[in-house]
Amino acid sequence: MNAKRKVIEIKFDIKSIYKPIIFENNYIYNLDLSSSMYLGPLKAKELSDIYKDGRVTGLVVEHLLVKIFKNLSRADNEKASYDVLENKWGTSYEVRSLTRSGVKTCPSNMIGKGRIYNKDLHKEKLEKIDYFIFIDIMKSPIFKIIPIKSDLKLLFQNKAYKSMYKDIILI
Repeated sequence: MNAKRKVIEIKFDIKSIYKPIIFENNYIYNLDLSSSMYLGPLKAKELSDIYKDGRVTGLVVEHLLVKIFKNLSRADNEKASYDVLENKWGTSYEVRSLTRSGVKTCPSNMIGKGRIYNKDLHKEKLEKIDYFIFIDIMKSPIFKIIPIKSDLKLLFQNKAYKSMYKDIILI
């Protein structure tokens, strides 16, 4: 049985300068944006509510991850099989939002009304990525960043993914 993972606290403050750190798969990161959320006339509470929507948060977090962690970079294009890449070892990550209803691991072009799920293409995509980065958005503006190894066997049994953090329900 694995030991409980260490949690790294990251708090942004508008008045301070943030120094990027190294991203490691064996940690969980608590990202607190409560003192730095603003966007024009939108209030922090409005942004917090917007960021509870996984469709919005995923893309924002991809950009945020490469600013927070100096060893990560975004995919060169939207057609890449991954969202974020670790620069030294080439570890590939797919970023997914974790909501009350769970997390979907299939490609986003298979999610939504009128879209068709294809198990073979889903499996093919999973074979190309090393890890998921699940972003727990339920307590926005505080986000948990949870790296989880991409485990094909477990994912396709469609069972609860047991992480050190909590049960992550895959749908």
